[in-house]
Amino acid sequence: MSRFTKLSLTLTAAAVCCASALPAFADGTVPTARAYQMGSSDSKWGFVSFPVNNIAAKTITKTTYSSDDQIGAGEVVDGKLYAYTLSYDYLFGDGLEPSEFVVYNAADMSVVKSVSAPNSGRVVDMSYDYK
Repeated sequence: MSRFTKLSLTLTAAAVCCASALPAFADGTVPTARAYQMGSSDSKWGFVSFPVNNIAAKTITKTTYSSDDQIGAGEVVDGKLYAYTLSYDYLFGDGLEPSEFVVYNAADMSVVKSVSAPNSGRVVDMSYDYK
């Protein structure tokens, strides 16, 4: 199992609210959340981690840039992050457009495989059927 298996979140207002309310485990350890940050007030982009009870302590574990394709939705399974990426339409200014389906190695966020997105709409949420 990867270090991303316990909890993976997307940084949204709801996630920030929920993350600050999550308790520690019974043994007192605090789980670490891992997410993708698509920009911030200080123009930081990339993969981040933070203790679930202190989102202010987040650190960027792999920097990306505004010109890179961004993660729109993803899920970690068996050490790999499966994600749909988005690119900004600079030509027409139409916002974020679907780009690729990418598989990352969750240990170092390197790209294992990528293919063009198979749809014309943005994917904004993914989950894995753990049954």
